[in-house]
Amino acid sequence: MTFPSGAIVILDAGCCCATEWDELNAFPFVDFRQHLPMKIQGQPLRNTSTSLFPLRRGDGDPLMLALRPLSLGFHQRLRRRGIVPPVPPTRIARDSQGRPIRDAQGQAVVIADRHSTEYLQDVERYHHQVALLSVVESLQGDPNISFETIPPATDDPAAWRSYCDALSAELDEAGFAAGDLLVICREICRLSNLIDVDLAAAQRNFSSATKGTPD
Repeated sequence: MTFPSGAIVILDAGCCCATEWDELNAFPFVDFRQHLPMKIQGQPLRNTSTSLFPLRRGDGDPLMLALRPLSLGFHQRLRRRGIVPPVPPTRIARDSQGRPIRDAQGQAVVIADRHSTEYLQDVERYHHQVALLSVVESLQGDPNISFETIPPATDDPAAWRSYCDALSAELDEAGFAAGDLLVICREICRLSNLIDVDLAAAQRNFSSATKGTPD
């Protein structure tokens, strides 16, 4: 596959560019979303396959789930809907005497406060949301699974936060345990050839699935 020299190639996952931001308008755009899908031996490549996954339940009878890999645009959709990592608050760095530390220009040095209680709650909420949405997307290929909670018809972040809260409550009511969600998430990572930081962290935070998300 070849592209025009200096072209900015737009794929479903976003924009790949090797130029400086202020030089973007000088290059042509190649938008492959308007073209035919990738082909192998002349046939369009459409990955709609699913993999059966036996979820062991407390009664000993496995629940067979048809999982499929996350699509390439999954994380892009998360960002568009406001599901993004929280930014830690900042605070002024101080020495052992409690005095502000200053740089060479005399400005107070500001550092990220990654131990803030509110920030840690936001991080856990974010990982929980990513995990819930990944499970729902992966189960879209299972004709036997459906959710009562309807996804928003908008990209409004507040609507998607409410949707995630409702999904968490629905799975809780359906009897899903923290361990159930953990192994599903791990299998999704495997199917997607993905060792994902967000999903991996979500596996550790699935305990909140039965406790609700922090306020």
